[in-house]
Amino acid sequence: MKKQFNTHDINIIIRMYVKEFNSLTEIGKKYGCGDKPIKRILSKNGIAVVGGSPMSPNYWILRGMTIKEAKHKIKTIRPTNIEYWENIGFSKKEAKIKLTTQRLLTKSAFLSKYGNDIGLIEWEKRKIINTENAKKRFSSCSEYWINRGVTNKCEIINNISAAQRKFSLDICVEKYGELEGKKIWEKRQINWQKKINNNPKITEINKLKDCKSVKYYIRKYDEVWLEKLIENRGYSKESINYLKACVDNSKTYNDLLEYITINYEYIDYYNFQYRLCRKLFCEIYDVSLEKFKFDLQKKYLITSNGIFGNKRELNGVVYSSNGEYYIAKSLLDSGVEFIYNKKYPFINTKIKYRYDFYLPKYNQYLEYAGMLFYGLRNNKIIIEYEKKMKTKIDLCAKHNFNVFVSVDYLSVVNYVKTL
Repeated sequence: MKKQFNTHDINIIIRMYVKEFNSLTEIGKKYGCGDKPIKRILSKNGIAVVGGSPMSPNYWILRGMTIKEAKHKIKTIRPTNIEYWENIGFSKKEAKIKLTTQRLLTKSAFLSKYGNDIGLIEWEKRKIINTENAKKRFSSCSEYWINRGVTNKCEIINNISAAQRKFSLDICVEKYGELEGKKIWEKRQINWQKKINNNPKITEINKLKDCKSVKYYIRKYDEVWLEKLIENRGYSKESINYLKACVDNSKTYNDLLEYITINYEYIDYYNFQYRLCRKLFCEIYDVSLEKFKFDLQKKYLITSNGIFGNKRELNGVVYSSNGEYYIAKSLLDSGVEFIYNKKYPFINTKIKYRYDFYLPKYNQYLEYAGMLFYGLRNNKIIIEYEKKMKTKIDLCAKHNFNVFVSVDYLSVVNYVKTL
């Protein structure tokens, strides 16, 4: 629901922006909204809205002020200056009192009042309160709609989506032209990334934005989410019946394993790999594809002898070979923290290479090249594997990464003991 303005309000908004040099935020406060509705009204009435921060002198100079006027204006919009309080109608004496009160809400005041440790905690609490209050002013936040009486979850999500779509690349290009629109959109993306860069919940935020994820379908379609997901992903009729039967009869991951093994007879390895091990199940039941395959193999009593050797599970993680299993077990027994099978943080490489183990405490990478143990150099798979391993080692040297490589897992285990 857009903020509505009558003709009288629109004339005041234009006057405040063009003649009185008020910022979008100041005008928004008068009408109980954020910057966006004010900007929309100005643009509709042919008023060019200056980009940039109102805390920058250049912003006000672009709007027609001299450098001296610009510096004074900045003081009038910052609550920690006496000019701010005088500008909104307080006498000089009253402004000094207000300024003192305002300064008590700054970070330095909290540290001075409570000490560094407790002061920092209290300041963080205050920031959270300020953030929650700010969210009520922006239509891209759920708090904005809840504060306006919208209680239906789906309606809130749809309203937020509509608000966010206004800032798509297509809309920016349509509104400002191709060159200027692209600049505005790119600047917005950069600012957004800066804001979320240090957010500890960024992974969850990105998952909520993913319109292809299972969680998205559950949130949007409620009871009919599975039908909608299957319909949009384009499964075959046979697969649809199979998927629906499994999900409808399996509340938990263990229920799923039991249901599949009881109701679907194992035929051959191809069928097991490409029919039973669906990635969709991994999304729904929050389990890795490797673990799902491994657990089903145990249920069907299948042994998987691939080119990487026997896969083995330890503490819910499936390792690709006996050697990796023993290295992981040794690390766990020694209490050494490690990360398994993630991508190297190489810069500007088209191919993303994975390491076997990384030890954060020692900033040390471990590579177990077990396939080279027997020296089968005439095997095509081994030749490709060796070439890939050499590339990884060269990239580690280029990026000054510490990496230890061995074809013997015992050598890897003994090397860790020397760290």
